[in-house]
Amino acid sequence: MKSIGILNLPRDGNYGGMLQAVALHSFLNDRGYRVTSIGNGGPQSKRINPALKKLIVSVLERVPVQNFKGVRERYEKVSRHEKFLSEYIVRQTRKACSGAEFRQAVSKERFDAVIVGSDQVWRWDYISYDPSRYFLEFVDAMQTRKIAYAASFGMDHWQAPDMIEEIKPLLADFHAVSTREQSGVSICEALGRTDCHHVLDPTLLVDASFYDRFTMPSRDEGSGTKRMLTYILDGAQDKSRLVSDALAMLGKHYALRELGLQSDASVSEWVSEFKNADFIVTDSFHGTVFAILFRKNFVALGNSGRGLSRFTSLLGGFNLESRLLLNEYVDKARLQELVGTVVDYSTVDEILPRLRRDSADFLLDAIDGY
Repeated sequence: MKSIGILNLPRDGNYGGMLQAVALHSFLNDRGYRVTSIGNGGPQSKRINPALKKLIVSVLERVPVQNFKGVRERYEKVSRHEKFLSEYIVRQTRKACSGAEFRQAVSKERFDAVIVGSDQVWRWDYISYDPSRYFLEFVDAMQTRKIAYAASFGMDHWQAPDMIEEIKPLLADFHAVSTREQSGVSICEALGRTDCHHVLDPTLLVDASFYDRFTMPSRDEGSGTKRMLTYILDGAQDKSRLVSDALAMLGKHYALRELGLQSDASVSEWVSEFKNADFIVTDSFHGTVFAILFRKNFVALGNSGRGLSRFTSLLGGFNLESRLLLNEYVDKARLQELVGTVVDYSTVDEILPRLRRDSADFLLDAIDGY
């Protein structure tokens, strides 16, 4: 049985990040690999002993200062997420922060391959504190296969041109490279890799039935009432106006359900909201993924400043570009058109199985050295 290590961004309660990690682990576990998450402690300066963290929380919640309100709730939310992850990601190394600690983890586990990805593991403003970590400098390519699976640069361009010469030799050391967006293929070419593949996000490697294990029974909103779900990460006044307009266009028989960055929903509740929704408005990549997986009518909100390729690559691959609204909300007629048009999933039904097969073949061949 081959042993596989997976490096992701530090866990931060991001629902899409957690679900892509669970999907990738489950996909590989089901194919007979021994899969271990490489504990990522983030920047070394942020390290804190878990026992000390718990003590600090218990002290702060007793201090009658408004700024400390909600400390316990945030801590419990993180604890719930960690419990969920531990159910589906059984093996994990101790959290590492330094190169020496990461090398020790790889040596101890004797990995046959280490995968970085998926999610925005190559987005510069997320990894600038230690870019070599995310380009697997701590892995000896002579002993262990180095693989990037569905790595995302987050933006449509490489954000650190002054670092190109430093990154090139690290990327050259990989045995196989793939990116989540088509634009990532071009960025890799600029970084010296002309053999990069465009593959599916891990959440799409599995079919919708995979997520049934997470979902909860739908709560009755009332006879004849449907649900409009919003999952908005980048709050802005124009998005609030768009949501209000969309709800009015859908009609009085729709009830609004809202999720966001500050939501205290469990992962199961988050997935269930998407599965049970009748219409979805989201500016999230993974929110859009789950709208597609569950075959919902939806509107995706893109922002060129935050990286459009994540949306154009995903939606373009399924001929769903028409569901994307760009930048500021100014075209009410366009929104009305989207609200009144049912998503045609015939192209998704035709294309998704092939993309799953191609993405799976790339990953398994990369691990086995074909």
